Amino acid sequence: MNDPTELPRSVINYDGVYSLLKNLDNDPVLENSAFKNLSLVKVCRRNNPLFSNSQAIRRVFTDVLNNLAAGSEKHQLYAYILKGRFWDNYSIVKMTTSGRLDQMAPRTFSNEQKKAITSFCETLTALEQQCIKDNPELDMIQSDDSTRDNSDVRTLQNTSGSDTKTIDHKGRNRLFIAIFSLLVIFSLINWFITRSTNLDKENLSVASLPATSTPEKGIGQQASTPELLTGNICKEKAAYPVNVADNQFIRSQGIIIFNKDTTPGIINNKVRTLQSVTKGVWLGYFGTEKDPSSGVGFYDRENKRLLDCSQTGITEGENINDIEIDRKGTVWIGMEKGGIASYNGSVWRLYKTEDGLPSNWIYGLYVDNQNNIWAATYKGIARFDGARWNLVYSVENNSLINDRTHIITMDSSSNIWVGYIENGVSVFHPSTGKWEHFTRESGDLSGNKIRNIVVQPGSSTSEDTIWIATLDNGISQFRSGKWTSFTEKNGLPSNEIRDIALDKYDRLWAATDKGVYIYTNGRWSQYDRVDTVYLTFGVDCKGKEGYCLNDEEVFTGTSNLGITHSRIPLPDEGLDVLRVCFITTEDHEVCPDLVRDEALNTVIVNYPQPLKPGDKFFMKAVVSPHNPYKLLESRGDMLIHVDADSSYLYGAFERIPVAGSIESGQEFAFIDTNNPFVAPVPEGSTRQTYFSTWRVWMQTRLIGPNIRVSFTVEKE
Repeated sequence: MNDPTELPRSVINYDGVYSLLKNLDNDPVLENSAFKNLSLVKVCRRNNPLFSNSQAIRRVFTDVLNNLAAGSEKHQLYAYILKGRFWDNYSIVKMTTSGRLDQMAPRTFSNEQKKAITSFCETLTALEQQCIKDNPELDMIQSDDSTRDNSDVRTLQNTSGSDTKTIDHKGRNRLFIAIFSLLVIFSLINWFITRSTNLDKENLSVASLPATSTPEKGIGQQASTPELLTGNICKEKAAYPVNVADNQFIRSQGIIIFNKDTTPGIINNKVRTLQSVTKGVWLGYFGTEKDPSSGVGFYDRENKRLLDCSQTGITEGENINDIEIDRKGTVWIGMEKGGIASYNGSVWRLYKTEDGLPSNWIYGLYVDNQNNIWAATYKGIARFDGARWNLVYSVENNSLINDRTHIITMDSSSNIWVGYIENGVSVFHPSTGKWEHFTRESGDLSGNKIRNIVVQPGSSTSEDTIWIATLDNGISQFRSGKWTSFTEKNGLPSNEIRDIALDKYDRLWAATDKGVYIYTNGRWSQYDRVDTVYLTFGVDCKGKEGYCLNDEEVFTGTSNLGITHSRIPLPDEGLDVLRVCFITTEDHEVCPDLVRDEALNTVIVNYPQPLKPGDKFFMKAVVSPHNPYKLLESRGDMLIHVDADSSYLYGAFERIPVAGSIESGQEFAFIDTNNPFVAPVPEGSTRQTYFSTWRVWMQTRLIGPNIRVSFTVEKE
């Protein structure tokens, strides 16, 4: 090795370590294993000349296990799991039906075993790095017996030539080296025991380790191989190239989906929280009964990569509830049971109850204008003073009505809004020093289970508007001292609101179990039909140089489909649908009157007379883009079919591209003369009406109204 700190990456990785652990008693496998080239193994053999490669490897692995057992409570559990499975050869059934793991579900055990092996890799890596630094001469030591250097053995003959004596001229040196090496190893063990006890405070460098599992091949694309990195964004262990395949584009909703089936690098299909920054999006995963995987990721949009940012002993295996970025660029991560993690671009840190938090159950984080970090916890509201967390508001100090808080934010007047998990909202007014409390029972809120509070800033002549998302009964709005409720009764698809957010045009978005809806001009309109739990938009790129994820982009975290990506709707329709015509195969053209349904954002056009089964016709949709927009062939703008069921195409092709460049105010006719609609045979009746819905796709977003084509078919 040219660099004394460089590790044999092909050896110390999850798959390699796991394979060797399963063969600890198999001497032939160990003898020929690449692990014999580890510096730790070389030192072990140097200090134990009679050891074979297999014996030395077993000794090193046992030392690593003992280091884990001497560490934190979590690492002691990992050591217990590994010893039982690979040293004692216990089955998973035996491990989960006796001893300290009694009653643990086998699926949970398998997940914990993966974490244990990963932690073993990291411990082995740290010991190997230290050993290389302390023993730079080890490159001269060969592991294979046949290649040992015997130049230190000299054969001397006596003067009579009758005896041959073999004298080791370096015996004293060997003894000195052996004693010195033992001292180094004892020092190393003491150092690592101390290091292990602090693993909850800082993370080990694991940049040389690949991902802990191999991603499956995605549908419609080749499986991606993770790249080994140096941790230049989040100390990531691996990165996966993102290649969007056609099956990820949901035409009917105008969104792209990234999940575990289509996109290697997604840790879990439930993404509980997201946070956009200039170069991409931080991802907070949340384990489920079906898939317990969790942790932190980052979508590096600039380089089209998904990064695994989970840190052992800090965020790995933790359910993530919230991610916020402070004004210095530090990332703050609130975890379900694991406290709060922070990353300032070079160092990860972990804060728990011993650091002043009232609880390790963190639900919401907030960064105020003075860059103070606030946390909504299961036992009140805490604030970070730069070194420790301090309990600020709780039932005990007569500020809150319940300690189980979910969200905290501030409005333009510095009023502090606190949302409870199940008990409504409290507001602290610093101008009076008094608290107000609002609940569903008091007649103010629509629901009590608060999931988010969003402040819509007022103007010089108006106050802020406060929007409150509730999980049990819609959305509440507080404006000018008056409460207003929005539920299924006035346009929402569901009363189960998981998140709300404001886009750059000040439109309110609502994430529900039945899709995402947007509130604009006093009306709710559907954006998609995906079960959604979180919303985030890109950042304001004004004045920023280089790549910037702009605020036209929207990402959502879903409950079972990973993340979605699209562009927000334009502030207006973007174009006019002027007319829709039908052309027969005999070139007869008819353009019926359009029926406009403003509530559904749809224009409807009916074929003027009944068709016979097998009759064919073409559709021609004439549109004109608004100022300042234009349609471009080079950008991939087109008219696309947006029904969820492709059978509603009736023989037509799903997309009709723009030709050339269509400027604002110009007309363009979408028509495909190669793929006509074909009238189907009615089923179960002699007469049936059919529909097909289309919409214009411009600059990677759907614009304008839906175009719904209707035609009736009669049997002979």
